[in-house]
Amino acid sequence: MTITEEISKHFSDTFGFMPIKSTIQIYGDAEWQNFCRNRGIEEKEGVFLTRDLSSHLKASSNFFIQNLFHEYFGHSMYTEHSSPGRALHSLEIELMGEEIKAGLNSAEKAKEFRKQNPKHKAIQALKQRITPEYEGFAMWMECYLSELTDTNRQLKQKFGMLSAEQKVLCKRFIDYSNEYGEHALMFSTGMPKHYNSQILTEIISKIFANKFKDIAFAMVYGSRKPYSDIDMLIVSNTIPCIHFGWLDIYGISPESFENLVSKQDISITDPLFTGDFVCGDEDYLKQTKSRILSAEPTLEFANYHRQHAEKARELAMQYGTETQEYKTAMRYNKSYLANAREIEQGRKPLTLRNLIRLYPAEFAGFKKHYTDNDINTKNNGGI
Repeated sequence: MTITEEISKHFSDTFGFMPIKSTIQIYGDAEWQNFCRNRGIEEKEGVFLTRDLSSHLKASSNFFIQNLFHEYFGHSMYTEHSSPGRALHSLEIELMGEEIKAGLNSAEKAKEFRKQNPKHKAIQALKQRITPEYEGFAMWMECYLSELTDTNRQLKQKFGMLSAEQKVLCKRFIDYSNEYGEHALMFSTGMPKHYNSQILTEIISKIFANKFKDIAFAMVYGSRKPYSDIDMLIVSNTIPCIHFGWLDIYGISPESFENLVSKQDISITDPLFTGDFVCGDEDYLKQTKSRILSAEPTLEFANYHRQHAEKARELAMQYGTETQEYKTAMRYNKSYLANAREIEQGRKPLTLRNLIRLYPAEFAGFKKHYTDNDINTKNNGGI
């Protein structure tokens, strides 16, 4: 098995993805000079082309292995698998189709065509926006794989030649990875999220550090799709609602949690009955669910949900109808109202999924699974 195959297997086993469509081409010195000249690019020792997902490497480079890590496992995986990278590649393919259709037969004509082309402008704008992440991720990948393959000596030599700006950028990614872990770094850069309870436990234990021991229990819920945010319910006295851009924490104190459980609040029953246990006291979770199932639906519960439906509607009215705040609040309005109707009939839907099934017309257009942290969060940012 080659080193490329071994590392690809490592990524597949550890993170759930690896380079699939990307290719590698290696050149002798003369071939490399011709390649750079024909492509009109500055002669470096490695380059990645986003349009065809191809990595090109100079064989005689003293840093060949680090260049492989950078171009193939850094740039290619970012472009092939991250949300921004996939968007960039898609635009490149669309532009290529337009160029073929236009019948361009020279580099000069292609250059003129791109000057006025909206797709090319969109590509340039996206590149400008994601370049720090695109390059920072690839440099971090060199560090990560150099450690994994015991090639740190070559890495230190190469990184000694970096500019001060490049070193600062790389350090940001290394620091983030050291503080929150490799999975968190992958998720924060838009990579597909493949995880289990152990991975999530490690992530939140690093994010919340000393607060982690205060968790009564934590659950993951929501769509749990690879390119969706990770939604977690955490019952804790010290962990608030917080949004990381890739991780949404619905933090609630045990006292507030018990209060909402006693009212069978849909924002609590939904994650409890659709989610998966991550860590904490699983017996407490099971006992809570048992209490909810055994409690009789009452008019008091129905009135509570109607009151919260009205509060959500009032909140929505503070925003324009096209804003995300308005749409989120109205989703709450509809879910609380629908739940009240069901409770008045002596039924307990418990989950948003059941409410949507019972009232499809009411929820038409509302696709996103949501919880209280859609309305009440603070942005803690990523790297």
